[in-house]
Amino acid sequence: MDIEEKPPTGSDSGDGYEATSMQGHDSAETDSPQSLADLYEVAEQPIFVPYKLVPKKNGKTDKVPNNGQHNLRYTEPSHRMPLVDALKRVNEWRGLHGIGLVFEGGIIRDGFQLVGLDYDDVDFDHFHLPVASYAERSPSLKGIHQLAWVPTAWAAQYRYTGNIQIADCHHAEVYLASRFLTTSGDRINDLPIKRLTSDELLILESWKLNPFEKAPAFAAAPEIPDGGSLIDLTRFALSPTQKQLLGGAKRPEIDRSTVSHGLWIKLFDEGCKREDILYTTIKAPALWQYCLDHRNDDPGKALEFAKEEINRAYGISQSGMRAKLVGFNPTWKPAEPKEIITFPAPYPGPMADAVAAGLEAAHKRQPELTTMGVLSSMAASCGSFYRQQNGSRLNLYFLGIAKTGTGKDVPLRLAKQIGRLGNAKLIGAPGSGQGLEDALVSNIATYCAVDEIAHFFSAMNDAKASNYERANGRKLLELFSASGDEYETRALAGKEARIVQNPAFNLIGFTTPEKLGTAFNPDDFADGLAGRILFVFTNNNPPARRVRKPIELPVSVKRTAMQVENGLVYLQSMGGIVINISDDAEGMLDVLLAEFDRRGRAVDSPWESALCVRSLEKVERIAGVLAVWDNPAKPVISLGHVEWAAQFVRASNAAVLSFVEEFMHSGDEQKNAAALMGMLLDGKTKPKPDRKGEIAASDAGWVPRSALMRRSDLCKKDFDAAIAYLMARDEIESGLFGDKRMQVVGLKSDD
Repeated sequence: MDIEEKPPTGSDSGDGYEATSMQGHDSAETDSPQSLADLYEVAEQPIFVPYKLVPKKNGKTDKVPNNGQHNLRYTEPSHRMPLVDALKRVNEWRGLHGIGLVFEGGIIRDGFQLVGLDYDDVDFDHFHLPVASYAERSPSLKGIHQLAWVPTAWAAQYRYTGNIQIADCHHAEVYLASRFLTTSGDRINDLPIKRLTSDELLILESWKLNPFEKAPAFAAAPEIPDGGSLIDLTRFALSPTQKQLLGGAKRPEIDRSTVSHGLWIKLFDEGCKREDILYTTIKAPALWQYCLDHRNDDPGKALEFAKEEINRAYGISQSGMRAKLVGFNPTWKPAEPKEIITFPAPYPGPMADAVAAGLEAAHKRQPELTTMGVLSSMAASCGSFYRQQNGSRLNLYFLGIAKTGTGKDVPLRLAKQIGRLGNAKLIGAPGSGQGLEDALVSNIATYCAVDEIAHFFSAMNDAKASNYERANGRKLLELFSASGDEYETRALAGKEARIVQNPAFNLIGFTTPEKLGTAFNPDDFADGLAGRILFVFTNNNPPARRVRKPIELPVSVKRTAMQVENGLVYLQSMGGIVINISDDAEGMLDVLLAEFDRRGRAVDSPWESALCVRSLEKVERIAGVLAVWDNPAKPVISLGHVEWAAQFVRASNAAVLSFVEEFMHSGDEQKNAAALMGMLLDGKTKPKPDRKGEIAASDAGWVPRSALMRRSDLCKKDFDAAIAYLMARDEIESGLFGDKRMQVVGLKSDD
């Protein structure tokens, strides 16, 4: 597109603040902003907020409203200011990066409402502005923002809409009466904020904007995979504003953010469990609606928001602050709160359609395992047709871990069904490394799909395993990275070695945690096998359903699978279709490389270090699979693909660590010690009612060894060995209590 050059900000062409990208604060303050002068129609209204960029854990940044001294809430009218005041703040306070225009509640003037149009990742050589009105580059210089006036009656029909697909940009968003949009003043045309014509309004309507609907009083609550119980809130003396919150009150009656935090803090200090508070938040209609309102009605993001806010409330509750002082009193020690890392919702498109079809046919619905199964089969369907820029293919290894009878069958059947549709060669568990090698084929995927895969690993890791059984482990290591080149098999008697072109070996297996805990061992981490595998571990045991129909793959999955398979033609003529990467995705991959490298070197856990080594490689492969299934003819990895893949890998790493902590032990002694440690942590070991000494010791914060041994059901020899193991690891302490010198144990205090 043609972009008219403007005089540089701060030049002799006029006085004003340097308010384009606002990266520095050395410009002089004058009476009016020059580069944002065309916002004069709304400049005096208190609809602007300064903001700062705050890094997030996933490598992205949040634009957080801030006045240089503390954070602001753009939903709070008193925190907004006129344009000149906002610009003054940005220039006077270091650490502020720009200003945002707040659309919350609607900006109305003379029967017209201001609309903001945000075009992300624009192809500036080809993009054409859909409407003729004020336009500027976004602060990142990768997008365009437009402002225009629309009739209020027209605006009342619609609400904020995101992820609009239009030509020559990644997506567009329309801001009407919620959220805030950054503004830079880096103009690309000379037009003022204009009133849109009827034809231009039709263009916006063609984007299928979200209609403004009078929703029911509250949105339905989702299923919660983390468990928990409903708290009877009537048991507590709630404040008047907390009662208003639960009744559905909003601004201006109450500040829901402040009141909800106060409620969560109260529940923590009343002794409620974190999982119960989360469950109650999701099931209480007004609290759940508050979470949805903060995440644009996206249930997945709203659930993450609820978890984050509840964790934050714990940190400032009396319970949370007392936990920080546990070193002064071991009896205060609560169960350690774990970082909650959830798997992402199915990626929109064929994956989401396939997962929905699988869940519809499931006796017990397991969304995470089903998503894993679909992703695995999507990777297998890519075969060797598609290659990354370094030549490697997209083959992946997956392990699904869940209790017996909790719904592992449908994810496996669904994976096989899509794998067959994608022309992958399906095999079962190979009996030997040589057998695995013989099963390999050129160009298409070899898809190893195994139920109860723990037996496979157990045979491979057994101390008495034969050489051919041990060879399975070596082949799994080799084949993960062998897809980028020719693979030469062993030579047989009287036969030459076979050459397999780009063997795309994919693996998916399911098992129970108890079986895998004995089959896997630390060597699987040391040699890098575990780091190559993506794990999904769930304790969820959903309610059973009667199901009367088989899995029916949606048309979108069948159609895309056929288009993916067409890549075989290009493999033969061009060596495969190259998967390109967008600039912002490249930048995010650099951020993730630093994240995984830093975490791998910083942690003490050898398990986590081993996982971090291969984390970026798995992100790249998953993102490549998503790109292929989004556009089989011309796949391009986008920022969205990378972010989804990164979240899946982070959640997989967390699942591995959770599994290792709870189930993986290299001997009976460690296994028994882990069981005793769990009993000490849960605080449920009770003294006998007729033993006063045990009761007195328990009241003093100790656990009588006799009571713990009864609960463990271990013989004295095994019990003593497990206690000695925990003592040697400095995880517990022991002592003598009372006049009769009763033997007691307890968790090690953090001195």
